[in-house]
Amino acid sequence: MTYNIKTNLHRVLVLMIMFTALACDKNQNTSSDIENFNNFFHSFSINENFQKERVVFPFMELEYNGEDYDTIYVSYNEWKHDSFYYDGQTCSEAIPVIYNNFERMMDDSSNERVFAWQGIENGIQVLYFFKRTGNKWFLTKMENNSN
Repeated sequence: MTYNIKTNLHRVLVLMIMFTALACDKNQNTSSDIENFNNFFHSFSINENFQKERVVFPFMELEYNGEDYDTIYVSYNEWKHDSFYYDGQTCSEAIPVIYNNFERMMDDSSNERVFAWQGIENGIQVLYFFKRTGNKWFLTKMENNSN
């Protein structure tokens, strides 16, 4: 009788540990749950609906006026799809650059990215700021520093 009680207690304990481990595992983010920025950016650029879902509204656009920034807020209904460079058009006046954080340094562990149109000897600089919230990427603001 003592043997059966110990055996049953052992089985119950093992089952409890297994269920606890499974429950904890579901709550932890695995690297496969974290959205890859390159895959996100491709979808963001070519899919209008996906893009609207992944912009933080009201969307803040900062426009440099030579002395200071003018702030414009764009609503969900005012949003115009931006295909970045995925529309087949090339820009001879600026090149696209993606940085891994807001300081525009390379850091693979960062939850920040900046897409930049960098002018070629012409003063163009337009920055798009992306931030990973949870496991998903979102466009948070645009800053036009062109002169």
